Amino acid sequence: MPSLPVRTARHGRLWARLAALVLPVSGALLAACGAGTPATVNPNVATGPKLSGLGATLSEWNAHHQRSTGQAADATGYGPSIPLKTGSIDEFTALTVVGGRVTGWKMAFKDGTTIASAEEEVRTQLPADTRQTASRRGTYGHSSDTCEIVSFESEDLAKVLGSGQGTAGVILHQVGVSGLGSPSIAVVDRAVVQVPALPATASC
Repeated sequence: MPSLPVRTARHGRLWARLAALVLPVSGALLAACGAGTPATVNPNVATGPKLSGLGATLSEWNAHHQRSTGQAADATGYGPSIPLKTGSIDEFTALTVVGGRVTGWKMAFKDGTTIASAEEEVRTQLPADTRQTASRRGTYGHSSDTCEIVSFESEDLAKVLGSGQGTAGVILHQVGVSGLGSPSIAVVDRAVVQVPALPATASC
């Protein structure tokens, strides 16, 4: 059976010199590849472009929208009271705020508003660089009632909300007297605005 090598003092000094060379390099590699590396954060999330509607800080939104007059069902209503056949409702309700920024709301239009006019009104609340990427008709489950589903994207929105949050979805529909929708959307009286955009398979 072959004998094992004997570690002499000379070998010990050689190992010490090798360790002195290897350990600093290993430490540098571990520091570079170590677990728990902080995730990168979009530097514009906290600052970014000034917006007044979607993507705005709550203070920016409040500076451009009048608080409700009490017609909304909750305390998130803004804008004037919109008269409808069944009563009235605040122009903006169900305001959603995430991380201090506005990410959605429900919007009311007066009776007889066309889809084109409603879309124009919604667009005034989106960042200036917003562009439409898709538009299609959808239906409600177990019903022939329809809606218009529109998708948008905006670089400014991604800057303030973060990567992957630069899209918005808008559902336009006619609630009507029944409150259950309408098979025609020649005119609409409601919109739902949200971030991000709805998937292509989404229904009303």
